[in-house]
Amino acid sequence: MDSEDHSAVMPVLQALVSVVRDGDFRDVLCFEESSTAEKPYDAAVLDRMIQACDGTIPTKGMLLGHLKYYLQYMYAVSPTEGRVFMKVSQLIHELEACVDGQQSGASVDYAGVAVVIEPEPMSFLVKLEREYDNFNRTIDLETFRHTNAPRKFTPSDLYDAIGATHDSPTKHRSPAASTQRTELLNVMNDILLDTSCMISFAQLVALHKCLLPPSGGRGGVIRTDSAVGYASSGVYRVFLPAGEVSAALQSFVQAINRWKQRPLLCAYYAFAVLVFYIHPFHDGNGRCARLLGNVVAKKFGYRPILRASDKTLQVGEFMQKTVVAMEIAR
Repeated sequence: MDSEDHSAVMPVLQALVSVVRDGDFRDVLCFEESSTAEKPYDAAVLDRMIQACDGTIPTKGMLLGHLKYYLQYMYAVSPTEGRVFMKVSQLIHELEACVDGQQSGASVDYAGVAVVIEPEPMSFLVKLEREYDNFNRTIDLETFRHTNAPRKFTPSDLYDAIGATHDSPTKHRSPAASTQRTELLNVMNDILLDTSCMISFAQLVALHKCLLPPSGGRGGVIRTDSAVGYASSGVYRVFLPAGEVSAALQSFVQAINRWKQRPLLCAYYAFAVLVFYIHPFHDGNGRCARLLGNVVAKKFGYRPILRASDKTLQVGEFMQKTVVAMEIAR
């Protein structure tokens, strides 16, 4: 399917979600609890259902499954414009709200096969905590804290996290660019030395503002449109809808400030949630996320870990990288 195909099918999908929202699918929403049933939106369940239909949709349960399947497809794989992604994301939220609005333990009947709904799926943070706890050198990560960690950020620390891609050669750098880099360093150290909180919303915005040229007018400005990131050929990552970004950022900042255990994991969380999920700014999200992760790491007594090359770093790689960096620094 290309962009035109996606745009053409949107009215049909919108109409179907409206029908579900109006309650016309209540007869396939069952309320018997089932501890052994499969998840209704599990990919394997939907795949089996699509194959079993063989081009036909004989029941309302199958139609509901097809609707979810096609929305998931359009959400994950497409060359579509951002506005269509935004609408697909909205439709997915509406559909899930309609189904999840049933009582806990409800199930959906897809072609006579009951599949249970889990009203509270495992959060991203819980997944990170499990990976962290399963890491075979977790104890070593704790011993590396406060080991000859410099008290302030240096220009080299900024360069390591930002890289040279967005920087001008020194001999061609304008006085304004040099001033901006100095301001960024000052903001980083102000956040580092602030004992009242780990990070505030205003500090996060100020950090991003120093990353982009003032002439562009986008530094520190929360995006108001949809954001789509390239993942691989024909596959795009869709970030949080613009209307949810401000609230998500507030929750994100609160989560970091409430952090109690696994301090190093907080640094990765700050990086990953900002760049992989919320993606709150028009540009500079990766740079801002790496700098923020390094600020959190230093506040907890670690050295800066994240580098300019860390675009899609996963938590296991992050922890292994920390161990290597700390051993070298000893």
